[in-house]
Amino acid sequence: MVSFNSNMMNTYLQFILPAFFLGALFSFKYKDTRQKDLPTAIAYYYFYHIEDSTQTGRLYSEDFILAFNTKTSVYSSQTRVKQDSTLHAILAAAEAKNSDVVDMGTYLPVTEGDIYIDNNKISIVKIPPQQRYLITEVSGKIDWKIDKEAKDLLGYTCQKATGICKGRKYTAWFTTDIPASFGPWKLQGLPGLILESL
Repeated sequence: MVSFNSNMMNTYLQFILPAFFLGALFSFKYKDTRQKDLPTAIAYYYFYHIEDSTQTGRLYSEDFILAFNTKTSVYSSQTRVKQDSTLHAILAAAEAKNSDVVDMGTYLPVTEGDIYIDNNKISIVKIPPQQRYLITEVSGKIDWKIDKEAKDLLGYTCQKATGICKGRKYTAWFTTDIPASFGPWKLQGLPGLILESL
């Protein structure tokens, strides 16, 4: 007959259970969930542009944000984000009051898309109402001509460069003090961040 000793069982549990849990923990491979290549900087641009060349009278005037690191960038309309959040707040307030009349205020035309650049590959996420489209395109290399002319912008020494992108000539002012070859819209490929473009 086998006798059961509760003290002996407690001793086994004190050693076996921790050993079991340690073994279980080490048997799993933990995946590193930290995001790689987080944005290292953000640039703000105030941008005038014509979205559609067939509607030259419709001028867009927007605030944009460029989040970037040395390899990738995201260019997005902050005017659109602010306008959308204001619209949601107005609708929520009208719903809370059970109002039949909603004053939507003035709606500004905005760019309905974000531009992602990763290793010279451009992806555009178009965001029309209720839908999203991902459009990828091969980035045509802009043949920049770097000039010796320089000027100071926001405390940075910038050099002048000219180039043609999508059939239009651009003048860009870039600084090598910020070693990221991005700028507003699809302008890229200079040895520094574009702080101003015309």
